[in-house]
Order: sequence, then structure tokens, then C-alpha cells
Amino acid sequence: MKSLNALGIEKADKLNGIDYNLRNGLSHCLFWVDEKGDTEHSKAHLHYSKDITFKNISWIDIADLYSKMRKQSIYTNCLLNVIADYFG
Repeated sequence: MKSLNALGIEKADKLNGIDYNLRNGLSHCLFWVDEKGDTEHSKAHLHYSKDITFKNISWIDIADLYSKMRKQSIYTNCLLNVIADYFG
């Protein structure tokens, strides 16, 4: 999104929904899925490490993960269209 701001794209600052720690955990395979229900997690959820040491663990519900993935897909497509228009 910083790239969109640098290119002068209007309202790029509204695209601030990217969770960089989650993105890094997923892209470096630092995650696992757990379907057990307990007091902290009542639904299926994904655990992920914010770093390679697995000392800083977080989690997200699968439904929330889907929503974040959809937003990320939209942001990526917007950025690809900006790049294509710039070089087109």
C-alpha cells in the first residue's frame, strides 16, 4: 500500500487492512490449523507465528482469515492494474 501512496493513487490510505504478521506467517509456512474448541477458541482457527522462533504466536478464526484473504486479493489486483496501466 505504501507503493500506491508513492504513485499518488487517490484514497490509497483507506487500504490499511493488511495484517503483515499474518502475511509473513503464511508465506513462510509458520502456521497450523486447529479445530478443537476450548474457552479461548470456540471455532476452527489458524495459529501462526509472527517470527521464525515460534515465540510470538497468534491466531485467527477461519472465517476472519477468509475475509482478510479476499481483501488482500482485491488490493493485489488493484496494484497489478496500476502497474499494467503505468507500463501500458
